[in-house]
Amino acid sequence: QALLIWFLNHHPVTETWSPFQEAAELGYAGMTATRAVKELLEFGLFDLDVRGRAKYLKLAESRRELWEKAKPYLRTPVMRTLWTYDRRILDAIGARWAGESALAKMTMLNDPPQSVIAITSDVAEKAKENGIFFEPRALADGIAAQVWRYRPDMDVKAKNVDPLSLWLSLHANQDSRIQIALDEIEEQFPW
Repeated sequence: QALLIWFLNHHPVTETWSPFQEAAELGYAGMTATRAVKELLEFGLFDLDVRGRAKYLKLAESRRELWEKAKPYLRTPVMRTLWTYDRRILDAIGARWAGESALAKMTMLNDPPQSVIAITSDVAEKAKENGIFFEPRALADGIAAQVWRYRPDMDVKAKNVDPLSLWLSLHANQDSRIQIALDEIEEQFPW
């Protein structure tokens, strides 16, 4: 999933892609990348293009069709949510605005009463080691720290999580305002 999201966010024109180097940059081992590529091929999302010893993935359809075809296989990147009053978490390495906070920054939706960020489990552990205390339940006026399955800082220039991961994290939310904003994000994405 992380490789697919990476591809859609960083290869707006490319139809052929060699994911192995980028998988390493994302912190995935070669075996993990091989397994991910195998799944992308099994789900029919890409075709294999072999050039000598090099293996490339070639889009089977358009980028928008790839996204629509992949949706049933994708899940929310959020593993769990922790809450804290300690604002130092906002400056954690790799932390990005997420949830309704990111949605408000990308659309006309109002800011939520509680700030939401995304971090990895490694960042959460490091924050705990640095004295940031997390509660296992929601705190009024606290900060919600979503712990993600993959790095939320894929779009290194933005302070928000990438739009497609944001969509995945919120698509099950039944609030009609959020659904309208998610539709807007999908339509604005550079397919």
